[in-house]
Amino acid sequence: MGKPPKQPRAKGSMKPASSSRAAEVASGGANALSFQNLGGFAQFSGTTTIGSPVATGSSDADMVSMNNLDAELVMILKKISKRDAITKLKALEELETYLKANTNVIPAVIPAWSKMYVKLTIEVDRRVRLVTNNVHLLVSANAKKKLAPHLKEFIGPWLITMFDQSPDVARAARNSFNTVFSEDKRVGVLEFCQKDILEYVTEMILSKTPDTLSDPRHVTKEDMAAKFARVISGCFNCICHII
Repeated sequence: MGKPPKQPRAKGSMKPASSSRAAEVASGGANALSFQNLGGFAQFSGTTTIGSPVATGSSDADMVSMNNLDAELVMILKKISKRDAITKLKALEELETYLKANTNVIPAVIPAWSKMYVKLTIEVDRRVRLVTNNVHLLVSANAKKKLAPHLKEFIGPWLITMFDQSPDVARAARNSFNTVFSEDKRVGVLEFCQKDILEYVTEMILSKTPDTLSDPRHVTKEDMAAKFARVISGCFNCICHII
């Protein structure tokens, strides 16, 4: 008898995608996480938690993370938190310009940026998402291992953005990920963060609706529906990628 046909492998995975594999990973089974080939990032295992994907406004933690930043930089970050897409976009462009001219401050901005990225990368406006991920590429390229303590906070949104329906946004997200992690480290990073990634996408798929993923007071129903469809699509693509 011939050998049974091999199961197809999902891109970027180590095993064929299956419901049993997904259940094992989601439940934190014995083989759910592996730190092999992870390098210096392994020391941060269990030290961070994922952030809320749709939190709005500035929290006390956000303010604490800005305490040691230059006044000009703090002002830019505050403008990014405004609801208006044009204001947000211009502020992100200002931030990109500022960080290019002051790369030495990037390590200090990582705590604040990590929280902001989670919200910005799923914004309705494609231009905001694109510039957000251009900034994330700049931050990632300069910070590298300094991202480690915050990785689990934004890894879920980062991964689903790699499957954004806008090719330029998806490309920017992939570029930043590939800049930080060499090819031989990428699978290890996904294994290291599997539980956090799956918690994030599970919350988005099972708990969110168009009305809860956006603020109905400021976003049209059409935009809420489009955002929800894009994010959920990214979540399913992300699951296929990691299991």
